[in-house]
Amino acid sequence: MSEIHKVAELAGVSTATVSRALNFGTGKVKEDTLKRVLKACKQVGYTTNSAGRNLRRKTSDAFGVLAYPSCLHVFNDPYYLHIFEGVEMAMVEHNKNLLISGYNANKEQRQRPKFVADGSVAGMLMLGIFPEDELLWAIEGALVPAVLVDTYSPTLACDAVLTDGAEAFAKTVRRFKEYGHERIMMVSHAYPDYNKGIRLGAFIESASACGYPGSKVFTYDQVATDDDSVAAYQPAVELIKKNGVTAVAVNHDRMGLHLKAALEANGLRVPEDVSLVGYDAVEGSPSSVWLSTYKTDLRKLGQIGGEIIIERTEDPDLPVQKRLLQPEFLDRGSLRKLN
Repeated sequence: MSEIHKVAELAGVSTATVSRALNFGTGKVKEDTLKRVLKACKQVGYTTNSAGRNLRRKTSDAFGVLAYPSCLHVFNDPYYLHIFEGVEMAMVEHNKNLLISGYNANKEQRQRPKFVADGSVAGMLMLGIFPEDELLWAIEGALVPAVLVDTYSPTLACDAVLTDGAEAFAKTVRRFKEYGHERIMMVSHAYPDYNKGIRLGAFIESASACGYPGSKVFTYDQVATDDDSVAAYQPAVELIKKNGVTAVAVNHDRMGLHLKAALEANGLRVPEDVSLVGYDAVEGSPSSVWLSTYKTDLRKLGQIGGEIIIERTEDPDLPVQKRLLQPEFLDRGSLRKLN
């Protein structure tokens, strides 16, 4: 008995149904039938010739990940590694393949990665802190749909999954108020980024709603890079000292680590003199034992992104999605009550 006949027998269907299920999915068979067929395939160890099948269907079992600005940058960062693990989980679950390219690999020649330019993938995920103009250029010239992971573009009709940073930073301000801090501040990086803008805007708006006068709310968004030296945070420390700031929110946890070192270099202690609250809570990071912050399931973030791009390729007419994951506050002791 051939393997496909074994699959059909285990699933309780005909070999023709097995073929339709594997070639066309729920487009030709019911969902419960497809599940029985896939389960039987696993039991038998039956695999199909995906290359031949895709030629017939003019589709691909491969999905692309564009890593901005490079694979080296993204995969040296544990934050993105956790997200990518979630993407991989989704692809394995659906028996899909992944292709990865650093987006900026050929930026000087202004060439898109080949799998984007020729449509050899069914869809792609955008991973990294893409400037808006780079998102526009990459997506508008692609032959396949895209999902933004951990970012959003208000100008693109494009699916996205990200964390609700706006709500988290609004809550941070409310905590500062509740804990008796009268002079507050947010520190962020200088480069353009949707997440930075939405978090900073929420911080300022929430401060106003909480009754903070403008003279007691400060921002510093001139840190050049995430991994800048401690010296790069000295201007922020000077603002803190000059204005008597007692509570600071940072755009993400790595910035909290550097800012803490800069504060200590100036004789200021956390949280005795200055409270700090971060965002991201990456597992195993140096700040994970002391910095009060907001945690999101990063693997889930990536997994949802993978699920969305698969759904989009199976049904291009689905409404555009913007999925927001709600982060959870972790009190690790770096936020001090003054009242």
